[in-house]
Amino acid sequence: QLVPSGLRQLPPALPRERVEQSQAIGITGRGRELDAIALGIEAPTGFEPRRADFAVWYLLATRWLAPRQMRAPPLVSYGDLARVHTPEYLETLSEPDTLARIFSVDPSDVVPDQLMRTVRLAAGATLEAARDAVARGRPCLNTLGGFHHAGPARGGGFCAVNDVAVAVAALRADGFDAPVAVLDFDAHPPDGTAACLRGDPRCHLASLSGSDWGRLDGVDETVLPEGCGDARYLTALEALLAADVRPRSLPRRRSEAPRRGGRPSTLRAGALACRTGEFDASPSVAGHRRDT
Repeated sequence: QLVPSGLRQLPPALPRERVEQSQAIGITGRGRELDAIALGIEAPTGFEPRRADFAVWYLLATRWLAPRQMRAPPLVSYGDLARVHTPEYLETLSEPDTLARIFSVDPSDVVPDQLMRTVRLAAGATLEAARDAVARGRPCLNTLGGFHHAGPARGGGFCAVNDVAVAVAALRADGFDAPVAVLDFDAHPPDGTAACLRGDPRCHLASLSGSDWGRLDGVDETVLPEGCGDARYLTALEALLAADVRPRSLPRRRSEAPRRGGRPSTLRAGALACRTGEFDASPSVAGHRRDT
C-alpha cells in the first residue's frame, strides 16, 4: 500500500544482457535515509518525500540496475559549500526562519540540524556522482538533488544549497578544467544555478522549462507553452541535446512561446521534470528523463 499504483504494474524483468550493460552506471542518493526527515517538511506542501525511493525501487524491480550498484552518499562538507555560497548565507542555514522561508513551512516545523543533514546528503550525492563520472568515465546518477533555485547568497523554492554548482566548483578545485554542460529540465528556469556559475566561462548552462521569468544571463533557454505535449517537448529536447556547447558570450535565441508583453523568449536549454498541469507529459516522456 506504500507503493504507488504505477509501480504495482511493472513491465517484465529485463533480460540479463541489459543488466550487464548497465554495470557502468553507478547510483548515489538512495532515499531511505532521507525520508524520516523529509516527511515533516515536504508532506504538507504536496511533495512526495519518498520519490527517491520510488525511483530506486523501480530501477531495481525492472532490473535496470543491480543492488550492488547502489551506494549511500557522504555528507557534503561546509568547505565544499563555501566555494559557491557566502559564509554569511551558510550561517543563516542554522536558523529555522531561513529554512522555513526556503521550504514554505512554518518555522515551528523546522529542525535545522536534521533538515540540513538531508540537504547535505543530497548535495554530497551529487558531488560524489560528478567525481565518479570524471574519474571512471561512466554515467552516475543521484536520485535526489538538482536544487537549482539556490544562489550564492540566498535560497528559495525548496533549494537551500545549489548542489550542481557545488559539484562543478569541487571538480574545478580538483583540477578538472574541461568544459562542463549543465542541462536543467525542471518546469522552472535555473535562476540560482545561473548566478552560481556566472564566473565559470567554461560552463554551459541550458534550460528547457515551462515558465518565463525573464532573461537569465548566460543561460541558453527554451520556454515551452502550457499544455505542451510529448512530441513538441521531445523535439525541443532533441534540439537541445544536438546543440554544440557554446561560450557564454554567444547564447542562442529562439522563440517557442511568447514572452509576457509579446516579446520573443530566449532559447536556453534545460531539464525534463514535467509536472502535472504545466506539461501534458505521458509516461513515454518520463522514460527519457535524465537528471543533472
